[in-house]
Amino acid sequence: MAVWWGFRRFSDLPARLGEAPLWSAAEERVWWIDIEGAQLLASDGDGGRTDAWPAPGPIGCLALLADGDLLAGVGTGLYRFDRRSGRFRERGRLDTTAPIRFNDGAVDAAGRFWVGAMDRDNRAPLGGIYRIGKDLVPVRVVEGLLTPNGLAVDGVRGRLYFSDSHASVRTVWACDCDLASGAVGERRVFARFGEADGRPDGAALDAEGNYWIAATDVGRLLCFAPDGRLRERIAVPVSHPTKPAFGGRDLATLFLTSRRVPPAGTQDRDSGFLLIAGVPRSGRLESLFRCRQEK
Repeated sequence: MAVWWGFRRFSDLPARLGEAPLWSAAEERVWWIDIEGAQLLASDGDGGRTDAWPAPGPIGCLALLADGDLLAGVGTGLYRFDRRSGRFRERGRLDTTAPIRFNDGAVDAAGRFWVGAMDRDNRAPLGGIYRIGKDLVPVRVVEGLLTPNGLAVDGVRGRLYFSDSHASVRTVWACDCDLASGAVGERRVFARFGEADGRPDGAALDAEGNYWIAATDVGRLLCFAPDGRLRERIAVPVSHPTKPAFGGRDLATLFLTSRRVPPAGTQDRDSGFLLIAGVPRSGRLESLFRCRQEK
C-alpha cells in the first residue's frame, strides 16, 4: 500500500511537461523546466512565485554552476544561461546528426555532468548516456536506450544509476563509476517495473543513498534501498509525476514535477505545477558542474 505525504501545489505557473527540479541553496529557489513548452522556470523558495524564460528549443536537463548561472541541454546543444540577462548562449553540442535531444541529467561530486539523450520521436533506440567534463565535450558511455531517465550518481558507493522509461523497457540499471577518472563499468539491472508500478522516470538520492524515482502513469514515487530492495511507495496527487528533488534549508523538502493532463475528479488538478511536501528524510544537495571559466 502506498503512503501519502500531503503534496500541495507550490508554483504559480504550470508546465506542459515539467521536469528537472533543481534546488539552488545559494538563491533558495527551485529551477525546473518545461520540455514541451521550451521554457526554463524558477520558483521562489519562500512562496513559489515563478519566473519563466523562453529556451531556444526543447530543454531537457539542467546543471548549476558555481557563479549561479546554469548549463542547460537544449535539443543537442549545451547552453549557458545567464540568470542576470536571461539569455542562453551555446557552449557545446553533441557530435551527431541523429534526430535526438537531451533528456535528464545529474552532476557527480567531481563536477561532471551526466546526461541522457533520446530519439525525438521516442520510437528508436538512438539514445544513450553521455559524460560531460570541464571541456563541455560529451562522451558517450551507454548506448541503445529508448528513453533515458533516472540519472543519479552515488559518490559514496561509486555508482551511476539510470533508467529507460519506455513502456517496452521499464528498467533501472546501476553501474560502477570511478569518480577519479569518470570511467563506468558494465550495467546491471537494479529494478524492473511491472505495469502496476508504471514507468521509471526521473530520480534523486537521499542522504542515506536511497534511490527515489517517479513512477509515471500511476501517480507514485518509489524508494529503493541501495541493495535494490523496494522500501516505500508514496502516493502523489498527479498521475504522471516526472522527477523528484530534495531541497529547502534542511534538505527535508521534496519538490516534484509532472506532466500536465486533464483532471479526472480530484486527481491531476495540480498536474504540471511544481509540487512540494515535507518528508521524513533528508536529501543530498546537488553538486555544481565544474566547467572552464568564461573568457
